[in-house]
Amino acid sequence: MDPNAALAAIRQAVDQLEHETLDRDDEIPALYAVVEHFRALDEWLQRGGFLPEAWEYTDRGPRSTTSEAEQTLARIWDVLKPEPLGPPNPAHGHLPDHHDA
Repeated sequence: MDPNAALAAIRQAVDQLEHETLDRDDEIPALYAVVEHFRALDEWLQRGGFLPEAWEYTDRGPRSTTSEAEQTLARIWDVLKPEPLGPPNPAHGHLPDHHDA
């Protein structure tokens, strides 16, 4: 496992999703690439593997004020976050809570 290569692949896929006009046939593989490389990197780190170089701390603290990890995860969230549902429509009634069952 090369965490630097995994992070580079995640960033490349996120860049595609953010900045390119992709048709559905190209969008799905980019999303799968993010998921595949994120899972591999997550498993690597859980097993005690080292961080990608861009996410490492130097003797002066993180490489940037907002860590590279936070920036990358924020970009992934912006691409993958679900659309807001909006307020409930009273014409459709209400969703039952645990007391209505």
